[in-house]
Amino acid sequence: MQPFIKEEEEYIKSKLVELGYEIKEVVLNVSSRPELGDYQFNGIMGLGKEYHKNPREIGQELVDLIKKDNKYKDINMAGPGFINISFSDEKLIKHANELNDNISINYQIDNPRTIFLDYGGANVAKALHVGHLRSANIGEALKRLAASLGNKAIADAHLGDWGRPIGLVMLELKKEHPDLPYFAENYKGEYPKESPVTNEDLMRMYPIASSKAKEDEEYMNEMQLEYSRQKLENWKKSIVSQSVDTLEDLRQGGLSQPDEIDRASLETDKALDLRTKDRIRKLITKIDEALDRIEDGTYGYCE
Repeated sequence: MQPFIKEEEEYIKSKLVELGYEIKEVVLNVSSRPELGDYQFNGIMGLGKEYHKNPREIGQELVDLIKKDNKYKDINMAGPGFINISFSDEKLIKHANELNDNISINYQIDNPRTIFLDYGGANVAKALHVGHLRSANIGEALKRLAASLGNKAIADAHLGDWGRPIGLVMLELKKEHPDLPYFAENYKGEYPKESPVTNEDLMRMYPIASSKAKEDEEYMNEMQLEYSRQKLENWKKSIVSQSVDTLEDLRQGGLSQPDEIDRASLETDKALDLRTKDRIRKLITKIDEALDRIEDGTYGYCE
C-alpha cells in the first residue's frame, strides 16, 4: 500500500496522462491558502510552458475530469493554474483507521536509519518529581514512532554533569558529620552496613550546599583543594613512572655500535633522553612546590 499523499499524487498524474499530458511526477504540497483547499498542485504552469498552452485551460481540463470521479470534497483552480484539493471527512476518517491498524503505511521505508534519542537530564542529587516524566514520555513516543517506521531507535536517559551535585552533597555531609569513617583517609575498619544518613537527609543537604556554594566563595575550597592535590599527586606518579622507563632504557642500551652512523644516532637518542629526564626532574620539583603550598595554605588563585 502506498502512502496516502503518494497515492493521490499518482491518481492526479494518471488523470493528466488520460488528458494527453506527460509529466514526470506530481507533487502535492500543503496549501498556502487553506481556505481554498488542504493541498495544492503547482505543476500546471510547467505543463503550459511545455505544451505551449494556456495553463488555466489545462488546469480546468484536469478539474473537470477529476470532478466526474466525485473523489474529493472539493477541487478548484486559482490564479494562473494552482489546483487546490480538499479531502472529504469520510476519506480522512478511513485513512485514520488504516493508520491505527498500521502506522507505517503512510511512509516509504526504503532508507532506514539509526536514530539516537537522549531524553534524560534529571539532577541526580535531587528527588525526581512528576515533571521529569514529560521529557521521558515525549522521548519514548518519538523512539517508538521511529522504530515503527523501520528505523533502528536507540534511547538513553542520560544523567550528565553529576560530578558537581554529588560533590556538593558529599561536602555538606562531611561538614555536618565530620566524624563519619568515610572521611578518615587512613581508616582501616569496617564501614557501617546501613547508611548513617537517610534519603530525607540527602534531599535536604543538596539545596543547602548548592546555595552555600553560590553565596560563599570559600565554601568549596576544601573540596577543590583536595581535587587539586590528588590531581598533582597522580600527575607526579605518572611522570616518575615514565622517568623510570627512561633510566632503564639508558641502563640497558650501550654505545658499543660498530658502525659510526649507528653509534652517532644512538648517542643523539640518549642525549635527547637525558634532556627529557632533566625536564622531568624540574617538573617534579614544581609539582612538589605546588603540593607544599596546598599543605601550608600559601596557594593562590588563577584569575
